[in-house]
Amino acid sequence: MENRAIIIEYLLHYCHKDSAKALLKEMKMLDSCSDSIQNNDIQRTTNDSFKEDNIDWKQVEARKEVYEFIKKGDIQQAFILINRHFPSLTSSTSNKETDFIIYKLYCQQFIEILRTSGALEAIEFARCHLRPYREVYSEYTNSILCLIAYTDLEHERIKHIMSQEHRDDIADQVNQLLLEAQGLPQQTTLEKLWRQSKVVENELKNRQQGLLKKKDNNKDCQYK
Repeated sequence: MENRAIIIEYLLHYCHKDSAKALLKEMKMLDSCSDSIQNNDIQRTTNDSFKEDNIDWKQVEARKEVYEFIKKGDIQQAFILINRHFPSLTSSTSNKETDFIIYKLYCQQFIEILRTSGALEAIEFARCHLRPYREVYSEYTNSILCLIAYTDLEHERIKHIMSQEHRDDIADQVNQLLLEAQGLPQQTTLEKLWRQSKVVENELKNRQQGLLKKKDNNKDCQYK
C-alpha cells in the first residue's frame, strides 16, 4: 500500500474523518498538478480503495459518533446509534467476543449511571442488564458491581475503573467491532508495519547480544 494511502487508512480507522477528508483533498490537488506537468506514465499516489468516492462517509461518521459518545461517557446515546447503524451487534449472536464487548459497554453504562445518578438507579440498571449475564461473565461483573460498596468513587482501589482511560479502552474495543461490521480490518497497515519493525529490532538486538557474548567467551578461552 502506498504511503499516503496508509495514512488515510489510519485516519479512517480511528475516526479522524475531517483530517482524512482534508488529506484526500490535498492529494487530489497534488495529483491533478502532477498530471498537468508530467508524462502519462506517472505513478499514481492514491490507492484506489481510499479515493473519496469509494469511502462510505455515513458509516465513518456513525462509527465516529459512537466512538466519541463512549469516550464522553454517554453510553445510552452510543447504544442508540449502534442499534440504528449496526443492529447486528446488539442482536443475539454466536460470537462470544462480540457479546462480551457489548456486555462491557453495558457495564460502562452502569458505571456512568453510578457516577451521575447514584447507587439506586445504578442497581436498578444492573438488575435489568447485568444480572442476567452475571454467571456468564462472573469475574468481570463482580469487578464492576463492587463499585456499589464505595461511597468515595475516587478511592484508589477503583480509580482505574472510574478513569477516562477505562472509557477510552472500551471505546477502542467497540470501534474494533464496528470496523469488523463494516468489513474493515481491525488493525491498520501502519500498526502492522510498526509491530513488524519492533520484531525485527528485537531480533537484531538478540543477535547482537549473542555475538557479543560469543566474542567474550572466545576471549575467556584465550586467557585460560
